[in-house]
Amino acid sequence: ASPRAYIADGKGWNESVANVTSGDLENTDFKVQSGTWKVVDVDSFNKQIKCIVAGRASIPSEQVYGTWECEIYHSASTESRVYFIANSSIAHGSSGQSGYMISLLSTERIALHRNNGDGTSTTLFQTVQDYIPENTLIRLRITRKTNNQFIVYFSLNGLTWTEAVEESGSNPVIDATYTASTNVVLSFGALDAIRNIRFIPYIE
Repeated sequence: ASPRAYIADGKGWNESVANVTSGDLENTDFKVQSGTWKVVDVDSFNKQIKCIVAGRASIPSEQVYGTWECEIYHSASTESRVYFIANSSIAHGSSGQSGYMISLLSTERIALHRNNGDGTSTTLFQTVQDYIPENTLIRLRITRKTNNQFIVYFSLNGLTWTEAVEESGSNPVIDATYTASTNVVLSFGALDAIRNIRFIPYIE
């Protein structure tokens, strides 16, 4: 079977009436693994998943090629990470977690990492410091072609895409180490949030 697409603008999500510390995160299909989370209404139109206390939330996903796209509210001094290809819902620094993650770092860099399964990560590329603003929405798009080429784009206005420029490593980059996935994992700091999520097994 083909990997399942996940497309959610948040309109149909149920708003949380209380903090969620385990189990289903309302009707988003995400499950809370650690920390504290809520579904909140941001403008009476779109809802978003907000991290209240730092932790992880995950959703089943077998997608390893195609497009991963979302808007992340990156709070000051936090590290907002999405393990978009992951073989587990555990933390990226834990032995047994392998795959790939996109990170908005506390130094305001964008970085693409490979989680190596032994508790370590390899940086495939990263931008310079202060590349993105704090306390704002960053729209991210990661594509992976069938030749295992990853390309990372971002947008600050939701309309114009820019290919992230590396300080070290390479964007695009080819890496064929992992070609299986069971989860997408959000690993957020307090006040980080995500909305307008699109995980689709093809490149637009």
